[in-house]
Amino acid sequence: MPSLQPLVALGWDPHFYRMVSTYLDPNFTGLILIIAFFIGLRFTGGRNYLIAVEALLLVAVYLTYSRSTYLAFLAAFPVWLLVSRKSYKLLAVSAVFLLLVLIIPKPGGDTLRITRVISSVSRIDNWKLSRDLISRSPLFGFGFNTLRSAEEKFGIFPADPDGVVRSGAGIDSSILFVLAATGITGFAAFVWLLYGIIRLTILSVSRGTGSGPVLAAVLSATAVHSLFVNSIFYTWITVMLCVLLGAAELELRRPVSGHN
Repeated sequence: MPSLQPLVALGWDPHFYRMVSTYLDPNFTGLILIIAFFIGLRFTGGRNYLIAVEALLLVAVYLTYSRSTYLAFLAAFPVWLLVSRKSYKLLAVSAVFLLLVLIIPKPGGDTLRITRVISSVSRIDNWKLSRDLISRSPLFGFGFNTLRSAEEKFGIFPADPDGVVRSGAGIDSSILFVLAATGITGFAAFVWLLYGIIRLTILSVSRGTGSGPVLAAVLSATAVHSLFVNSIFYTWITVMLCVLLGAAELELRRPVSGHN
């Protein structure tokens, strides 16, 4: 769809000429495409049809015009190259990616420019409001799935009796979301979970499993992306991450046979 304007009445943003997929959001779509791209890199192995699919995924990433997605890819690809021992390609690939970001057609005008200001200001305002919310219950937060009610209670977000507005229940940062929903106590548990995930990733990389480079790249992309969007707690992304982590753990439990 060249424009989501017809869906504004249902609470969706009016994205123009951006890849939104079936999620109707270019930011979440972008990270999902990146995850799919890095999973695909493991299986290409000279298969021309898979290489073509990978190219299409990369084009789709460009067409999201999502700056958080671009940054996530720029964070993930160097990690994948380094872990895969292909660091000599790092500079060339990064330069090509940045060049394409700058020269790719932008039929939607200012809304697609990488230097657009409106969405940046909106996100900063969201972070400030989130800080205010966190300060009201710093120890235990307000509970999961209660942020819309909390924001309405304190006048941070206007009441929406029709339930049309979709942005009132979330925060544009997974870290801020955890702090607002669960406070310092829940954030400590979240950090402990991250520690386990990072440990699993390092173990996968050090043992040379096939999952290691993919998992390292995907986690790097998600970490950067989640600074600007609450992507870690977006259901479809959460499921993909859990499947990847499960696959990595299963691979580590298998006896070493010399084949990944």
